[in-house]
Amino acid sequence: MSSENIQNIVLFAVVLIVFIIITGVMNTIKRQQRCKKYYQLFSSSYGNSDVRSTLESIRDSFRTNTQEYKTLSKAVNYLYFSCLKDYQTAFAIIEDTFSSHDIEALHDEVLEKERGKMILLLEKGGNVR
Repeated sequence: MSSENIQNIVLFAVVLIVFIIITGVMNTIKRQQRCKKYYQLFSSSYGNSDVRSTLESIRDSFRTNTQEYKTLSKAVNYLYFSCLKDYQTAFAIIEDTFSSHDIEALHDEVLEKERGKMILLLEKGGNVR
């Protein structure tokens, strides 16, 4: 091999490594923005409605062909059509795409609030749907 070929191979390897690093950084930034948007929308919407309606309104704020929209649709469909209809599984579906400690903490907080509501309904003898 000539030294010119070796230089071309090294140059190609360097360009490839730089491309991989830039792509990784861009994906990380995009994920952080996606998580921030979800967190803000959920925090502002949840107090005004139930979990399912909140997830539907958040879903509608994303474009229909995005991964975020598809993930939120899957979680909403789970809440409508599954046998269990539990929030914990719906949140787990969401956390696969929106992975963040802040989002997990937010979901845990919501789960505790919903459990508290359920306990109050049971103590008062209310109808649980």
